[in-house]
Amino acid sequence: MGQTATTEAKEKLEKIETSIEKGQEKAAEKLSKTADALHEKSDNVQEFLTKKTVGAEDSLRKKTYEASNAAQQTLEKANKLGHKTADAIERSSEYVRDFDAREAKEKAIDAMKNRPQLTLAAVGLIGIAIGYLVGRRTG
Repeated sequence: MGQTATTEAKEKLEKIETSIEKGQEKAAEKLSKTADALHEKSDNVQEFLTKKTVGAEDSLRKKTYEASNAAQQTLEKANKLGHKTADAIERSSEYVRDFDAREAKEKAIDAMKNRPQLTLAAVGLIGIAIGYLVGRRTG
C-alpha cells in the first residue's frame, strides 16, 4: 500500500506539473498574442498620427506662408503711404518756403477792393459760422 500511494502521488504530481506546464504555455501564448496585437496597434497609431502631423504641418506651413505674404503686402502698402505722405509734406514745405506774405496780403487787398460784395459775403459767412459754433457751445 505504501508503494501504491507513492505511485499515485507521483502520478498526481505529474498531472499537476503537466497541467501547470499547459497553463504556462497558454498564458505565454496569450501574452505573446497580446504583445503582437499591441505592437500592431502601436504601429497603426504611429502611422495615423504621423499622417495627421504631416497634414497639420502642411496646413500650418500654408497658413504661415499666407500670413507672411499678407504681412509683406501690408508693409509694402505702409511704405508707399509713408512715401506719399513724405512727398506731400515736402511739397507743403516748399510752398511754405516759397510763400510771400506781403504778396498774399497785397492780392487779398486788391481782391477786396475789386470785389467788395464778395468780401462782404465772405465776412458774413464767417460771422454766421462763428455764431453757429458759439451758439452750439452755450446751448
